[in-house]
Amino acid sequence: MRLHWDLDLGYLVRTPGTDIRLVSLEFKRGDATTLDLLFYRSGVSVLLGADFDIRFALKEKNRYDTNPVVYTASFTEDANNKIYTARPSLNTTELNALLQVDNTNSNDLASVELAGEVSYRIGSDSDEWLSTQTLKVTVHNDVVRGEEGTPTSAQQPDNYLTKDRVIEYLPLVVGLTGGGSTKLDGVASPSLPLGKLVALVDNGTNPAVLRTYELDASTAAESSPDVIRPDDYNATTNARVWRLRAPSAGNAVRYDASQGLNGTQQTTARSNIGAAARNHAHRTFLEALVFAPESQVSLGTYDLFMLPDLSSGQVDFKLRLGSPANDNMAFQIFAQGPSNGWGGWNSIGMAYIDSGQFESSVVSASLNPGDMIRLEVQNDGSGYYGGPAYGLYAFASIFTSTEP
Repeated sequence: MRLHWDLDLGYLVRTPGTDIRLVSLEFKRGDATTLDLLFYRSGVSVLLGADFDIRFALKEKNRYDTNPVVYTASFTEDANNKIYTARPSLNTTELNALLQVDNTNSNDLASVELAGEVSYRIGSDSDEWLSTQTLKVTVHNDVVRGEEGTPTSAQQPDNYLTKDRVIEYLPLVVGLTGGGSTKLDGVASPSLPLGKLVALVDNGTNPAVLRTYELDASTAAESSPDVIRPDDYNATTNARVWRLRAPSAGNAVRYDASQGLNGTQQTTARSNIGAAARNHAHRTFLEALVFAPESQVSLGTYDLFMLPDLSSGQVDFKLRLGSPANDNMAFQIFAQGPSNGWGGWNSIGMAYIDSGQFESSVVSASLNPGDMIRLEVQNDGSGYYGGPAYGLYAFASIFTSTEP
């Protein structure tokens, strides 16, 4: 650190040849700092002459009668370069006490503010001291002390969003085997990375089941639904299979394909009917299309989905229409399952969509894995349900842990 003392002005300046005062200094605790002090007259550096005595001190702020916490009087002269140099220690008992360096984490201080000054005299017997302005000095606590251990590397948490753990929903795939674009074994696999996760609605069961598969390096034989061999499987060049990674039995996210408008089977736009799960950091989003997009929303009760194997936590529900409501609409959301001991359907809140709007208000509830969700389209209390409106979607955002 280089300090410039303008003897004509009588104080330390930020830059030689200017009159801008130096106001503050910063140091780091524990360091051995080098101070280079230069003196100037008429903008030219000068020497003090023989028998000089220079001192540098830092004291607690507003405590001038105390002893310094940092001090040096050991300045040496470089006559050729006209520099006076000292190396004050910032690892003193007094400074450590101010910063509470005592191996106790609960009382650590990030920094301490001190008062600093440089003084000099010519002749060891002289009482004619000259001093700089008092400087505001901040000493920061040190981070690296040479005594630290090496931190333990942690496993990548499952709820962190990483590129290889994003689940891609395949809306056109509605079965497992049989080949073609609508079956999982018909999906081209050689160009896909190992660990690729996909989700699909398997309409081969009743009710249909949302399944998640991971592309795995393996020669395992096909065993549906647990292991699906791609049609382009090759033991030498493409020995990979799809392995089921769905939630455990009883906790699959389900959509009843026979549950449609007025309880009738939906035969159109089937690729849009079902549920999809998308993992993000600290949350999972579930989406369910309750009706085919061209179907009109009617009064009635409809099962949505069952919450998968996730940590218990807050679930936020939002409803969205494919076309704006003609009038105010009301929706009651029910749940039953582990949260209430399977004690029947309990209302967890009302969602509303105002006339001319597409989206509802958000309904929040604390639920558990395995809870089943049901939606009831009601009137708004004045005898109107707001029809016609089309394409009702239900969204559930499940918060599985605290945000960072």
